[in-house]
Amino acid sequence: MTVEELAKKYAHSIPNSKLVKYYEAAVPQYCMDMVLTMEKEKPLSLLQEFIMKFVSEGIPLLLAIHCFSMLLSLDQKLFH
Repeated sequence: MTVEELAKKYAHSIPNSKLVKYYEAAVPQYCMDMVLTMEKEKPLSLLQEFIMKFVSEGIPLLLAIHCFSMLLSLDQKLFH
C-alpha cells in the first residue's frame, strides 16, 4: 500500500477528527475539537484527590494507595 492509500483508508479512524497531514514516517497528525474544563488550584494534589475519591466510594485507603502505587510504579512510601 502506498502512503496515500493508507492515509485514505485510516483518515476517519479517530472519531470526531480530521486527518490534516500525513507523510511517510508512520506518525499521522489529526486535528480534533475539544472542550476543556479548567479547575481552580486546590490544596490537594491530583494524586491525593484521586485517592480521596476512591476512599469516598468505599475503597479502603491502604488498598487505594496500593492500587495507585502499582499503576504508577511508585513506592507506597510516596503516598503517605
